[in-house]
Amino acid sequence: MVTKPSSPDLTGLTHEQKGILILTLLARLEVPESKVNKNSCNSSKPPSSDGLAKKTSSLRESSGKPPGGQAGHKGSTLKQAMQPTKRIDYPLPGQCDRCHHELPLQDALVGGRRQVVDVPVAAFDVVEHRTLSVRCQCGQLHTSAFPAGVTEPVQYGPNVRALAVDLTQGQKAF
Repeated sequence: MVTKPSSPDLTGLTHEQKGILILTLLARLEVPESKVNKNSCNSSKPPSSDGLAKKTSSLRESSGKPPGGQAGHKGSTLKQAMQPTKRIDYPLPGQCDRCHHELPLQDALVGGRRQVVDVPVAAFDVVEHRTLSVRCQCGQLHTSAFPAGVTEPVQYGPNVRALAVDLTQGQKAF
């Protein structure tokens, strides 16, 4: 059988002792309440710990315009290159689908053009630097030195580092 804890007798306390007791109890209550009030916005807790509570919406007022580009706004896109590095012409069928007559392929004109801009597949050039060692008749070991800049067992070369900088700093359209 579980017994209910009895309330302490406060009748013997002075007014000052009761005030201190109340302040102590209030201080003890602040700790669990502050934990309950924490979420991912006001602490280091992850957003997944917020539960299913709905997040507040944006305070930004709607402009009334639909999202995306507005009518009349001149957009921009990639421009086709004047001199592509490669051209592929797709052949026409030898005869008409409807009447089955032979098509005059010598009179064919370019019907449409599309360009795909891509980076060519590159093969890595792996250069192995090796030092040589030889022992003299007197017992002294002589070892050649690696060139300056070759300091690690495996490292990226200057071209790879330059490409990484180029890719991270953004590109201009053609």
